[in-house]
Amino acid sequence: MKRGSSRWHCAKWSNGCHAERGLEPSQCERRDHPHEPERFCPAQSDGQPIGVVGILRDMRELNKARAYAESLIKERAGPVFVSDLEGKILQANDAVFALLGFRPDELIEQSLSHIISPAETREFLAALREVVERGVTANARLNPRSASGEVIPRPSTLSAA
Repeated sequence: MKRGSSRWHCAKWSNGCHAERGLEPSQCERRDHPHEPERFCPAQSDGQPIGVVGILRDMRELNKARAYAESLIKERAGPVFVSDLEGKILQANDAVFALLGFRPDELIEQSLSHIISPAETREFLAALREVVERGVTANARLNPRSASGEVIPRPSTLSAA
């Protein structure tokens, strides 16, 4: 390609990533190559960028779905919490804080083992993974500890979201 002509390539091209691997810019889109196609920018043959490609995504539907899910959690009268598959508590409604006596900053982003035993946490996470993998709901019995140390047995329903 002549100097000054344009081509598309990955923004990482100038780091030598593609050259070292002998890859063409179009290979960025392949699954066996780690760069995301969204990082493309037009560049001259000497590797100097001549522009940037921006990708816009309409997040309105996702934001509506998130808002709806959050309203279900907050408005529920009974205790509801959301955790990730590693057991970190991501969200909880006011009923959880009232039941257990923790402030939000004492519970959110904490491990479930903060409120249930390590063995119970392992069982809960195994059941949660099964719920996610199979797309079903499951019943579990949790015995969370309150801020004062009191154990409060509670039936629970696990659902994937």
